[in-house]
Amino acid sequence: MKVRLALLIVALVALALPAAAAAGRIPNEGQPDRTFSGDGRILTDLDQGSKDRASTVISYGERILLAGYSIQHPFGVRLAVAAYRPDGSLDPGFGNGGIVLSDVEGGMAAEAMAIDSFGNIVLAGPADPAHPSGAPMVARLLPDGGPDPSFGGGDGMVELPVKMTVSAVRTDRYGGVLVAGTHGQGGWPDGDREFAVFHLDRAGSPDPSFGEDGLVTLDLSPNHHDEANDLMLDGLGRIVLVGGAWFPKGGGRNGTSGRFAIARLLPDGSLDTSFAGRGYEILSVRQSGAYATAGALAAGGRAILAGKSGPLLAFGAVGEAGSLDRSYGSGGFAFHEIGDGYVPGDIADDSHRRIVAALESIGSPSTPRKGAFRCWRLRADGSFDPRFGREGQAAVRFGRRLGTARSVALQTDGRILLGGWAKLPGTSDTDFALVRLRGGI
Repeated sequence: MKVRLALLIVALVALALPAAAAAGRIPNEGQPDRTFSGDGRILTDLDQGSKDRASTVISYGERILLAGYSIQHPFGVRLAVAAYRPDGSLDPGFGNGGIVLSDVEGGMAAEAMAIDSFGNIVLAGPADPAHPSGAPMVARLLPDGGPDPSFGGGDGMVELPVKMTVSAVRTDRYGGVLVAGTHGQGGWPDGDREFAVFHLDRAGSPDPSFGEDGLVTLDLSPNHHDEANDLMLDGLGRIVLVGGAWFPKGGGRNGTSGRFAIARLLPDGSLDTSFAGRGYEILSVRQSGAYATAGALAAGGRAILAGKSGPLLAFGAVGEAGSLDRSYGSGGFAFHEIGDGYVPGDIADDSHRRIVAALESIGSPSTPRKGAFRCWRLRADGSFDPRFGREGQAAVRFGRRLGTARSVALQTDGRILLGGWAKLPGTSDTDFALVRLRGGI
């Protein structure tokens, strides 16, 4: 009887697996992919005793790239990139055994990364992560990790002639580079700061046809703080910026209140007035202190904005014409609780109108609860996808190490990459950290 029961269970499982695959579901979606480094998790110490922090992950072809910076005496801040093969091992055909540590004069930390139409690796970020509002740096590497001598002054590096924080980088169809961030004076949230985009041509020179000598700024809340946190390019080459805008509340007597902000520019940097009638839209969210930290473009030109709204995480949808999509969530916004320790560090659309979000710990992770790599998957209406992890939420730990995911990338087979860093409690040494989750196709 026991043998017959066991055979029946095996048969039912065999029938269920193809049915799940046919429905576009992979069993254990949101769980670590054990075909990747044995348990779906990788820690990489770039140099013995170094402090290594990764900010951005990307997947293209058979390669996974994780980029950020490394600090070690006497080198100071070094641009750092690690390349991995599909099984999670370091790619020996990249840099020195899979790692590039670039001793750029003055330093550089990669905050954002993109692959151009020629397969080159473009990185952007501050010279010093402790002073992110300084002059930004842009680097372009060849596919093997070497500096691209055709970019900048021959060393593959360009320093932008403007002070701004860097939040995102994209490349256009001609090999030009777009760097987005925040430009201006004063601190958050009362300083007069603006959305900013800088455009370099393929050779790394400022594009004189774009804005003013390559720079476009948008002052959405005059005399107050605007903050651009992400950049996307749509199929027409239009530039979509998302972030936050702070406005006076109570007639200016009670400080400022943040709102979600989105803007769309034409390829030449001018405002696209077909978007919301003026090229940008300010979205009031139900909680004070709201701002968007990440964005993604979905099918049909719909933009998804993710950020904070008081203690909640907020996800909003804006249609191609710039109006709030009120079919999303409740009146255009979906709100989810997680506590006050996280923001959506990065989001991506998985081509099924589902949003995958990497949740970044605010500040340094200091407790086991805040020390996990956290990932959410939301359905097209903004609700949690119950087929993913535990009711739409996944958390992956690195043993005793405390870490945080800062970036997400989706592979063509549906697997999900989370990039960030991790450290042992009570130490300052940190390592690049990478997770691959099972996803849906």
